Amino acid sequence: MTQDGNVPADASDDQEWLFELVRCPITHEDLMHAATEMIEQLQCKQRDSKLLNRIGITVEEPFEAGFVNGSQTWFHAVRNGIPTLVPSEAIPLNESAPTT
Repeated sequence: MTQDGNVPADASDDQEWLFELVRCPITHEDLMHAATEMIEQLQCKQRDSKLLNRIGITVEEPFEAGFVNGSQTWFHAVRNGIPTLVPSEAIPLNESAPTT
């Protein structure tokens, strides 16, 4: 991103510049790409109908990737290339993740 807040014309397709702007909507921490292993584990739980979002609803819509916050307590799914950054749709990564 340029100093005036614009995205440079030569921004790469992977849009790493987005990480400078977007934060976890719950903790306000930086986001990073979720590891392939983590995504596969979450997808397995989803197939078994055991994957719940922040408000306790079973996650049914498939996702191909995701982001995690800096403390690795919340997963934010990417669906059709679009990050889902709605707090209620975040997926807790451990039992002790706060729900509020």
